[in-house]
This record gives sequence, C-alpha cells and structure tokens, in this order.
Amino acid sequence: MPRRSLLVLIGVTLLVKVGYLLFSMVLAGETHNQSLLQHYLNDMYKNDVGWYKTIATEGYPEVHSRRDLGYSKDDEYHQSAWAFFPMYPLLNRATMWLTGWNYLYSALFWSILLSASTAILLAQLGFVWFKNTLKALYFSLLMVLFPFAFYYSMFYTEALFMSLLLGTFLAVHHRRYMLLAALLIPLSLVRPNGIVVLVPLYLYHLEARGWLMGFSPQWKGVFSRQNILHTSAFLTAPLAFLAYCYYQWLETGYFFAFSIAQQGWYREFMFPLLALFRQGDAATQFNSVFTIVLILFAVWSWRKLPLSFNVLVWIGILLPLTSGSVTSMTRFATTLFPLFLVLSATMEQLRLRYLLLLLAFALQLWSYTAWLHAHPLSY
Repeated sequence: MPRRSLLVLIGVTLLVKVGYLLFSMVLAGETHNQSLLQHYLNDMYKNDVGWYKTIATEGYPEVHSRRDLGYSKDDEYHQSAWAFFPMYPLLNRATMWLTGWNYLYSALFWSILLSASTAILLAQLGFVWFKNTLKALYFSLLMVLFPFAFYYSMFYTEALFMSLLLGTFLAVHHRRYMLLAALLIPLSLVRPNGIVVLVPLYLYHLEARGWLMGFSPQWKGVFSRQNILHTSAFLTAPLAFLAYCYYQWLETGYFFAFSIAQQGWYREFMFPLLALFRQGDAATQFNSVFTIVLILFAVWSWRKLPLSFNVLVWIGILLPLTSGSVTSMTRFATTLFPLFLVLSATMEQLRLRYLLLLLAFALQLWSYTAWLHAHPLSY
C-alpha cells in the first residue's frame, strides 16, 4: 500500500474519534467543566469496559463454587470476570506497569494504535483480494465507517482481535509462518472464537497453496512434507488455549470456566435459530432482524467467496447464536470482513460511492448513541 493511503487511513481513524467526541458534546449540551480528554474517557467507560479494567487492575476473582463463576435464573443472576479472556487486560496491565498510566489512559493508547492498525491491515488484505489500491482503500474505509463500527475505537477487544486475525491471514498469504505462529498465541487468548477461527485460517492456507479448490482437496499436497512443516505453525494456538484452560482449572477447578461464566449473561446452548426473538424488548427484536439480514446476505455471498472465508463468516454468525442470545450480534458482525469484501465490491462501482461512506458514518453516529446511553443495543 502507498504511504499516502496509509496516512489517509490513520487520519480517518483519528477523525472518527474526534467525531465521537463532538457528537457526544452536542448531545450532552454541556461539559460540566470537564476537559475534552476527560469527557471522551467518560464516554468510553461504559458496558463491559469495567470488567476489563477490573481484570487488569485486580486480576481474576477467587472461586469457591461453580456458582461463583456465574449463573442466572429468572431475575436472579451472578456474573464474574472469568467470562472474559485475558489478552486485552494483560496488554493494558503491562502498559500500566511500563508507563505508570492509569487504566483509561492505557486503553486510550491501545484504542488509537489498534484501530489504526486494523484499518491498515484491512486495506492490505483488500489489496490482496482486489489487486487494486483504490478498491482496497474503499474496502477499509467502508468497514471503519460502517454502522456499529465504533467498537473499533471502544476500550473493547474488537480492534485487537481484528488486527491479530487480519495479521494471521496476511501472514499465511505471504508465507510468513514464524510470524503466523507468534500471532496465533495472542489471538487464541483474546476471545473464545479466537481458537475456532483456526479452522477457516487453515483452509485459507490450503487454498493459498493451491491444495484446496472449493470442497476438493489435493491430498498429495495436503500430506506433503512441506505442508506438514507449515502446519506445525498452527499448533501454537491450541497450545496457548490449552495452557489458559489449565490455568482456569488451577484457579477455579473448571477447565472451561470461561464457558460456565457465560451463564451469568443468560447464555445457554441451543439450536442457533431458536435464539431469534426470544425476548420482547426492542434490542432483541432489532438484533434478531439484523441477524436475519446478516444470514441472508451471507447466503447470497456464498458463491462470491472461497470456502475459508465462508466458514469464517458462518462461525462468526452461528457460534454466538448457539449460546441462545442475539445480544452483541451487531458488534460481532464488525469482524466479518469477508462479507464487507462482497459489499465493498458492489458499492465501489457506484457513482455515489463516497457519499455512501458519509451516509454510513452518519448511521454509525446514530448507532453510537446507544453506546453513550449504555443501551442494550450497544452491549
């Protein structure tokens, strides 16, 4: 990617944050004599941010029984920090130790850095896909400016997860297997689906080497000595994940404590489609309709994407639904970059394509109001 394009992307990610601040100040009408920085940090400190801060500053809590991990029944529930994976809190804890900053300053630093790296890596992957700089740039801008993409700038795991995920796909494309092995370790410790994306990533590896065409593998290449050697780079992910599970067992007595802790958020295993319209509140209705649209678009995009990207998309859609909830589906959708490749290819051909980017950001600011009010749509 040309240096100018990279500077544009960095500038856009910074301007987006300025837009959040100005939009929030207009809605608030007054700042209560706060500095601009403090106003922005207060806006960021909502929803699950407190959980990550607690883990970073205090560590995971002691567990004396299974119920301490999390449970829910009717209106009674208990939640614990064990529902959250450790990579993002550890990153901030290390930064706080090295710099002496408080948690919010550390999280702001990584928000700026990781949102920019996400935009840059999106453009690089877009160039691999489109073989065209302008199309790659448009693809990246579309993802950054799309409704609900404000999560890339929040003190959440989205930008870290996306940077690592995109980095692994690019490492496979460029045959940088040592880099791949290194990136897979933190990827598997950022969030639960970090280990699951190993499946589409390996399929992409086979496709990139020409050993998988659609559903037809070339077995000679798959079992070649070269591929066996390259496959060993993928082992760092399950090893890191198992090490974390072992740590959970030592601390809580449960190998999959993170999964048990999800019960505190009223999550339970079920057939994916049964998660739709389970409750009558507005957020559940909106998220259910959004999920249906997402599923329909994924079906329509099937023939336009390789098997690896399709598997990545369907894991990203179905895995959250199997937990019995559509909560956060708008957030999870921001990581489904293959669908944006398809959408971008269509929008980029339109005469009003750049006006549509402005419209997308206007809708993003509308979605950002849910975050500012800690509305369930922003969970």
